[in-house]
Amino acid sequence: MRDVEENRKFNPLVSYDEDGEEVLDRKLTVIYPALVAAVLIILVIAKGLLHPTWVIVLTIPVHDSLVKAIIHKNPYEFWIWMLAAAAYLLVGFLSGAWLWGALIFISIPIYYAAVFLVRKFLFGGKK
Repeated sequence: MRDVEENRKFNPLVSYDEDGEEVLDRKLTVIYPALVAAVLIILVIAKGLLHPTWVIVLTIPVHDSLVKAIIHKNPYEFWIWMLAAAAYLLVGFLSGAWLWGALIFISIPIYYAAVFLVRKFLFGGKK
């Protein structure tokens, strides 16, 4: 069991069950970053679009957190704050609406409040 704890510290993208077996397939956490890197390289080389396409790199931890949240059936593991930050930067870069784009961050407490209410009233506080 100690090895499982060491592995969790080493690679937080891989989950383990009670027996120490990997639950999250590495393909789920490797394919998406490779796809993002390929798209970014293609856009930079073909079109010279490093800015603002670099923002798609911020979707990599969002994807990983979404996969873990689905596998663990725990919506609190989803990194809504990272998604909000990426959306804010994208809105700001593309439209220049930095002030109004900041309203995107209101989605963070709304998300957590909605998760809390759904769990409490639909599932009786259970996972």
